[in-house]
Amino acid sequence: MVGSTVDEIKKVIEESKPVIASEPSKSVLCLTDVSDLKTSPEITQMIKDFTKHNEPYIKATAVTGVHGLKQVIFTGVLRFTGRKNMVASDTKEEAMEWLVSR
Repeated sequence: MVGSTVDEIKKVIEESKPVIASEPSKSVLCLTDVSDLKTSPEITQMIKDFTKHNEPYIKATAVTGVHGLKQVIFTGVLRFTGRKNMVASDTKEEAMEWLVSR
């Protein structure tokens, strides 16, 4: 995700929600890079809520940059949302290949 402050993340989420919600059910392939994301409890909760909100529209999501604490958060997001169509990938290329295969 671009930016790493609460305000930057909030702005990206608020701009993205209506775009994603305008798409047909289960049609969106999503690639998210969290490499430069600095985490906090507030940002983690925003990501959980955003992921849950998008669930009806998302066909599949691949996330790159998931290492260390971000892996713990990623696992928590999966548990919170119940998403089964979301994976962590080591590289952008690997993520894109996985998405196209969906």
